[in-house]
Amino acid sequence: MKKKALSLAIGAGLLATSMAASAEPLLFPYFISGSGEYTFITLRADDAAANLHYVWSYDDPTWGECTHFDLSGSMSAADLIQQTVVSPSSPGGVDIEDFYADTNVSNPQYLPLTVGTEGFLQVNHDAAAEAEFSGQAIVVDVNAGTVSAYRGLNNIASTAEGDFSSIFVSAMSNDYTWYPTDLVDTSWFVLATGTNMHLGGGWFGELDLYNGFDGIYDRDERFASGSIVNNVVCYRTLTLADMLTTAQMVHAQNGGWMWKVNVPVSGGATGALVYKFETTNALGTSKTAISEENPFPNI
Repeated sequence: MKKKALSLAIGAGLLATSMAASAEPLLFPYFISGSGEYTFITLRADDAAANLHYVWSYDDPTWGECTHFDLSGSMSAADLIQQTVVSPSSPGGVDIEDFYADTNVSNPQYLPLTVGTEGFLQVNHDAAAEAEFSGQAIVVDVNAGTVSAYRGLNNIASTAEGDFSSIFVSAMSNDYTWYPTDLVDTSWFVLATGTNMHLGGGWFGELDLYNGFDGIYDRDERFASGSIVNNVVCYRTLTLADMLTTAQMVHAQNGGWMWKVNVPVSGGATGALVYKFETTNALGTSKTAISEENPFPNI
């Protein structure tokens, strides 16, 4: 597959959205919680009071990955909600409002767990016009030396709850890059995105990740052929060992890159969001950086 052909296939019609819509979903693609692990989120909207619908897809100790849980909350007009993803009594939970004796009339909701977890979160505001509901997430892992942040993602091509199917939040392909493997341990959290991600039956969007070049490059432009297909249902953490052959691991041990194409299989998936975790002791103590892996086209 040619990268140029893929880029040209994207239509300008994606920007044709209605600014008069009266609902707005946000996607927080990754959170963690546990002993020394926290995810703080901020929610802000303009003048309209609203109902909020929180939908968590998380690792459940009994039912496994991508278990669905949802609760309904509310938000007063022009309010600011600051909270952890899990309840204040859960590992990784903090009662921010209690710290400051807030008399907030908003009603945030929390994932109630007694163990650590990870996953993704959707929050739907049922009264905001397009682009008037926003949020941020801060991910902290004291044990791994991680402090990272990102904004809540809005699909500007749709106001339907659970719809994160446009190219802006559902990449057709991604470039994967890594540092020398003896210095940095790299893994990727791959979230399949698409339509109806909020439904009570759970999110079962499925993708196959193909190597677009049928090979990889090391950091000196040397090519090594070979392709492994990686299947993702809902979300999955992948390592280099999952995506490279043994020979390719040796070939690109000093760093490299590859291009993976996200091919929808079933369940309403249209593409992916990919977050990279890079852990190193090269700076004296263990540090982990979290960053979004570049989509292609880079929109």
